[in-house]
Amino acid sequence: MKKNNPNLSDTTSLLITLAIAVSLIIFTENMILIVLGWLLILGFVTEYWKTFKLLKELKPIPEAMISRTKSGLSKLKLIEAHVFVDTETTGLSDNDEIIEIAVISEDGEVLLDTFVKHTSRVEISKGARNIHGIKKRSLKNAPSWDEIYPKFMEAVKGKNILTYNSDFDERLINQTCLAWNLPKPLNKYFCVMKLYAAHVGKFKDNGKNKEYKWWKLLDAMLVYPECAYGDKPHRALVDCEQTRLLTKKLIELANNPT
Repeated sequence: MKKNNPNLSDTTSLLITLAIAVSLIIFTENMILIVLGWLLILGFVTEYWKTFKLLKELKPIPEAMISRTKSGLSKLKLIEAHVFVDTETTGLSDNDEIIEIAVISEDGEVLLDTFVKHTSRVEISKGARNIHGIKKRSLKNAPSWDEIYPKFMEAVKGKNILTYNSDFDERLINQTCLAWNLPKPLNKYFCVMKLYAAHVGKFKDNGKNKEYKWWKLLDAMLVYPECAYGDKPHRALVDCEQTRLLTKKLIELANNPT
């Protein structure tokens, strides 16, 4: 009687085991790819839906939009000479200082764009650094505020100052002047953020207090992408120019309604 070869049987079992293992690996890899693909699609759809909802929320209320915008422009008194200013700072508190500032004329000329070395009394907070990305080493060779101050005062001399959130920029400019024992500017500040809020025309708290809801500058760029400038938001020159272009856009809409 012929006996089975045990080596052949072992080899066959090994090959079957390897085949099953390879099949499981291929199946697992395919399942992982499928799951990753669906997660990618889900992420894309989720972000698209968020953007769609945001754009819907950001869309200005058409009724009386032009009159709201004209009213805001009249409050800004844009018939007077003005410049646009934006600052980046060490933080938001009452002792924080400017570490970057830009000034642009109404026709787009860059009058000032510089880092500013802060005093030793403050440091760049983690929260502020996460927003604008400016690190301490970036300011190593930067001029201090007492060096920048004469150039800034010359750039804004006799002009109204327009900023996006003027309460913040005016406060930080004044705080930085105080830190260096320099007189604060006496210019009049106007807020483009409040102008844009009136343009959109949506109220805070579902209209309970009849105060217009404020929007981020990046939100306004989603509605009017033609006003977007540069690829580094939350930097002084980029935000300053975007504020200028947005103001120009609102003036055009008010004067030439379609």
